[in-house]
Amino acid sequence: MKDLMRRRPSPAMVVALIALFVALGGVSYGLATGSVNSREILNNTVRSVDLRNNNATGTDLRNDSLTGSDILESSLDQVPSAANVADGAITTQKLAAGAVTSAKIDAAAVTAGKIAANAVQSSEIDTAAVGAAELKDTYIFVGPGAGTAGGAGTYVTATVTCAGSDIVLSGGPSWQNPSTNLNLMNSVPNGPAPGGVGDNPQQWIVTGSSAAANTLFAWAVCQRN
Repeated sequence: MKDLMRRRPSPAMVVALIALFVALGGVSYGLATGSVNSREILNNTVRSVDLRNNNATGTDLRNDSLTGSDILESSLDQVPSAANVADGAITTQKLAAGAVTSAKIDAAAVTAGKIAANAVQSSEIDTAAVGAAELKDTYIFVGPGAGTAGGAGTYVTATVTCAGSDIVLSGGPSWQNPSTNLNLMNSVPNGPAPGGVGDNPQQWIVTGSSAAANTLFAWAVCQRN
């Protein structure tokens, strides 16, 4: 009995043993219940193979933690419509040099209304970008027939119409005998252009008189469509 009393552990040993049993019991409890949290996991030890497929969601990732190099670009769907992009959201600073090519611009997507005044300078147009195919052809057309004859001091009107669906750009009068005293009352487009008097964008109208009997013709500069 005296030997047993002499072999009793010291108070310090008792405390150490209790702490050891509690620590072991806590870990074993966590493993037994499946509640392993970050304090039981060493940093940089969890690999992608340790994650269940399709189990990590957006709420598991820190905001703004993914960069372009983390995303497989070919896996992204195409933006369905430009209407989904806010006005002014895409600026030149956000586009890489050479990123936008003609092949990536839909036909008829860029109209005059989408280009700011003086936005395109000659230095921004490639030397070979504008050729004959990109330019509208123009021609001068004089009113057909014998013109419009008028007596001395009588106002007459002559009209010229561009061919086909071509539109008129400008025009003017022409007299058979230009040496007499002439008076021009108007020379205007017969369309919605500034100063136009009608609704036909293919016609030019002139009205005038001559001091002597004369014949009035109209001519026009037409643009081919």
